[in-house]
Amino acid sequence: MNECILETSQMLPNTKTRIENALEDLKNFMSEHEENDEMKTTEDWQTAEQTLAEVMAFVESI
Repeated sequence: MNECILETSQMLPNTKTRIENALEDLKNFMSEHEENDEMKTTEDWQTAEQTLAEVMAFVESI
């Protein structure tokens, strides 16, 4: 059990970095396309906005 805890604690910084990188990619993509009204009206865009807000709150909490 201690070995699993150790492995998990070693993976967390890498995982956080990967989440932050993906978050930045999503922010950049949305920024680049914020003028595209057709894209902004799609369900995918709405999902992306919701995901962005949720992930930003999550990253701030860790």
